[in-house]
Amino acid sequence: RGGGHQALGVPYPVFRQPELDRDEAGNELLRVFVDQTQFAVSRRVYFHVVLSGESAWSRDTHHVDEVATKFYRANNSLQWKRTADVNYLFLQYDEAGRDVTGVGFPSGNFSSTQSFFHGLKPPLTIPFLMSNVVLCDDFVRPCEADNADPSTGVIRWGSVTKTDDGRPVIYLNTCNHLMHVVDTNEGRLDLHTYHSVDLFHAGTGNEAELYARSLPDRSEGTARSLLSTLGIKF
Repeated sequence: RGGGHQALGVPYPVFRQPELDRDEAGNELLRVFVDQTQFAVSRRVYFHVVLSGESAWSRDTHHVDEVATKFYRANNSLQWKRTADVNYLFLQYDEAGRDVTGVGFPSGNFSSTQSFFHGLKPPLTIPFLMSNVVLCDDFVRPCEADNADPSTGVIRWGSVTKTDDGRPVIYLNTCNHLMHVVDTNEGRLDLHTYHSVDLFHAGTGNEAELYARSLPDRSEGTARSLLSTLGIKF
């Protein structure tokens, strides 16, 4: 259905990620689960994106904040039972289920104007531990984007950059991997492009979550114990 790459009948996205996030922080995109189980009802194909982790970044140095990252990962381990990161998007098809009409980012997955340099709320601070850190920003619905259908929040297919074979280009724009069809870092960071379709596997969101929880936990026991004792969540 639709144009572009035809494996499983859908144009698989090409993801672009800042190299410093992938190489300096080790937050590599590992697998994308393709879920077509709701297609008959919603005319949507979902992509659940799993990365090996996420990090906190200093607003001052634009590099990993090592101390903040320890507590970020500890928080994720305690709350989500994983330190791997899971995000998702979908392709919207027309009523006939033949052509792609847009790209959707459910709440909590869309980067709006957020980037590695800019957040939507003041820097997160945990007393004596973190300051001036880009982390866990407020979320914005895609309907606020200029190129989105205001009634659905789905970004129109005509405004999406595509590869020569019709695959949509998706940018991982923030430290917690919020996504957009534009580079909100505005070319200031070198990007790694994931072209390989070997990343894509049939599977649901639950399967993506189970896979993420099967990956090595990258948190530290001391940080987990401190957050647990203080009852801090973020």
